[in-house]
Amino acid sequence: MTTIGVLPAHILLVHAVVVLIPLSAILVVVIAISSRARRRLDVLTVILALVALISVPLTTEAGEWLEHRLPRTALLRTHTPAR
Repeated sequence: MTTIGVLPAHILLVHAVVVLIPLSAILVVVIAISSRARRRLDVLTVILALVALISVPLTTEAGEWLEHRLPRTALLRTHTPAR
C-alpha cells in the first residue's frame, strides 16, 4: 500500500492506529466492568481490535515505503528509527 488518493497511505493509517488502539482498550475495560455493555459491545470490540491489529503492520510498511521516497532531512531522521 503506497497511496490512498493523492496522500501517502502512512499518513492516513497512522490516524487509524492512533484512534483504534485506545478505543479498543477503553471498550475492553467497559465490557469487563459492565455485563450490559458486554452483551452489546462484545462483537464490536473484537472487530475494532482486529482492525487495529491489522493496521499496525500496514502502517509500518507504508511508513517505510514513504521513508525511502523522501529526502533524508533532520526531521525525517528524528521521526524514523536509527538503522
